[in-house]
Amino acid sequence: MHSYEENFFILDGTLVLQCLGYAALLEPGDYGMLPVGAAHSWHNESGGPVRWAEMLAPPPRPRFGANTFPVPALSRTPPESVAVLDPSTRALGHVDPVRAQPEKRAPERRPSSDPPPSFDRPPASASQRTALLVSRSITMTMMVDAEAGAEQATMFLAEYASDGAIGRHHHPFEETYLFLEGTVETEFDGTTYVLGPGDIAFAGIGCVHAFRNIGNGPLRWLETQSPQPTAG
Repeated sequence: MHSYEENFFILDGTLVLQCLGYAALLEPGDYGMLPVGAAHSWHNESGGPVRWAEMLAPPPRPRFGANTFPVPALSRTPPESVAVLDPSTRALGHVDPVRAQPEKRAPERRPSSDPPPSFDRPPASASQRTALLVSRSITMTMMVDAEAGAEQATMFLAEYASDGAIGRHHHPFEETYLFLEGTVETEFDGTTYVLGPGDIAFAGIGCVHAFRNIGNGPLRWLETQSPQPTAG
């Protein structure tokens, strides 16, 4: 167990997460949160490799054993697939990438006379929450937040349609990005980058950043924020 929260998102393969009282059979698209002090273990019983992304908050400290503490072996229980409607496992869930893609939602088309989106033309005031909800071309699928029992961080899937963009903005929290699909032109504190699947990025508190989908299809990334945005 750890003295930090552990958020995870399964990318490839099948993994068993054993906790006190239950075991979850995790597959690509499954996600979850382990609270501070939750005894758990991971088991790859698939015969193939497994990859997943993790976000730890607050960061573990190497001089204190990475804030990780061994506990007696947990009793193994038969693993079950994630049941998204089971309130007893509210810290686990699943996202269906195909259903969540903005391209599938038939957004309102921008009039042909409108100029294309750019970093200099933010669609609206980009505050903590509106930065993710300012356009029908942008979708946020919340995964881990206070409703899931998290106290230190949030995690969600951000998706931009082919015309999706958000102008320059900043936040009073840190953000990390793991890009999963598509090609994005980003700006961080005045420097422009082009990123794609497998690339990662970080925006510290107050870092002015922006995103624009420059690919031919949807743009998707996994995003985490810490500390959690304030309510309201």
